[in-house]
Amino acid sequence: MRSWLTGNLLLKILSLALAIGIWLVVIGEEKLEFSFPAPLVLRGLPETMALAQMPIDQVVVRLRAPEALLRGLTAGDIGVRLDLTGLTPGEYLLPLRRDQVSIPFSAELLTVTPEVVPVIIEPKVLREIPVDVRVEGVPLEGIRIAGVEVEPSQVAVEGPEGAVLAVSVVSTERVSIGDRRESFETQVNVLSGNPLLRVVGDTVVTVKVDLTSEPGR
Repeated sequence: MRSWLTGNLLLKILSLALAIGIWLVVIGEEKLEFSFPAPLVLRGLPETMALAQMPIDQVVVRLRAPEALLRGLTAGDIGVRLDLTGLTPGEYLLPLRRDQVSIPFSAELLTVTPEVVPVIIEPKVLREIPVDVRVEGVPLEGIRIAGVEVEPSQVAVEGPEGAVLAVSVVSTERVSIGDRRESFETQVNVLSGNPLLRVVGDTVVTVKVDLTSEPGR
């Protein structure tokens, strides 16, 4: 034990002196105030719940710190986390506490704006919803659309109860028929159309477009 304590003693003393020197320089610098945008991270939302509105994704953090530190700071150096653990369906105004803000050593937290974050939580539900094909363009002259089929015709959509129940159809990416003269088949993605909703499982569907010649052509 003694050999471990005395080994490289000079190096340890120099390291300690250097650390103390840096600390003295930092505390001796003039401190400035500056505001930084910082991403807001929500965590702990129960698996059976979903957000019923898009919350703010960043806040403004005002710090007091030595000028050298402030000049080197980026948004990635500051973390703001809002804990939703244990919340039940309802509307909340959740305060942003100082212990939820992570800042660099030697910086002083002055304010966080906004001070509260509105959050609406609803039960998460899953529902089968019909798929609507978004067709764009017109076929060549003398050609008409005889039919459009999509497989599967429904997909499962998950999200907050109110948003899911309000949806009657979900649309595909655009399927262009411009300048076509023959029937064709293509695969496209299904879009939920709402950032609060997500398509569960495979988001790709197969679209079959039946084109035929107009009579007399």
